Amino acid sequence: MDARKIRALFVASVLLLVGVSDGTQSEAKTKGKLDASALSMDVVGGYFIVVRASIGDRHDLSFLLDTGATISAIDRKLAERLGLATRASLMVNFDKTLRVQWCILPELAYGPERATNIKVAVEDLRYLRASGAEVDGVIGWDLLRRHSFRLDFANRRIVFGATAISATGAHSVPFRESSLFLTVPIDLDGRQVWMIADTGMRGTMFYEPQLEATSYVREASISGSSVGGNVESQIALVPRIRIAAQDLNRQVYVVRAPNSPLLDGVAGYLGIASLNAKQVTFDLDRGVLSWQ
Repeated sequence: MDARKIRALFVASVLLLVGVSDGTQSEAKTKGKLDASALSMDVVGGYFIVVRASIGDRHDLSFLLDTGATISAIDRKLAERLGLATRASLMVNFDKTLRVQWCILPELAYGPERATNIKVAVEDLRYLRASGAEVDGVIGWDLLRRHSFRLDFANRRIVFGATAISATGAHSVPFRESSLFLTVPIDLDGRQVWMIADTGMRGTMFYEPQLEATSYVREASISGSSVGGNVESQIALVPRIRIAAQDLNRQVYVVRAPNSPLLDGVAGYLGIASLNAKQVTFDLDRGVLSWQ
């Protein structure tokens, strides 16, 4: 694995992403005509989903769509240009407690979706450039959980609402959903664990205590970056990992568990790109994740 994804957990129920990839960007364009419920998307580095958004009269902004980010965020420079007042909050970043900024965004529109008076984190998002994603903000789970949606990788579009669940996938699993995140059941060497379904990462990341009952081989140590600085992690090989009837890549990332009760019962993060699917549907009405 050449990509790295380390997460940070905010006390105020905030998750922000950090990733490093090979920097490649898909040049495929949206196929066919978009209807009123659809939004065009670009895929950067093989897994980052980037869409166009607008804030008031500022159009053509680029936002990362990330189901693994609990709260949406905007770049610090954009907040300054918009003249938004910021406030401080605490963040738990693995073994560190940090102070971060947030603000109230008056409006955000992307495709058919529109939200007003949104509490968003304010961060320096320049680190995403190493992944080839130069974005103005992040659309997180706080906004995405409002409606069902389908990620159509084959046609480079996102479909929202009832239209999104009209197509059924070849594979499906039930999920658990809250205001913080969405988790799916994973079979880890015959043991069921629950992992956050994350469109913002490439592979699979486990918190180290979740692997204590599993015989795994450590292959390498790597250093990743988070909003709180460097975070040490490892690459490991597990005996078997499956979702539904589909085997996943046995090579995974392993990081130290954050000291926060908000992630109790969560084994780590499953990158949606690991499914190698043409379409992935988040059916929030039935509580089912399906893909084909």
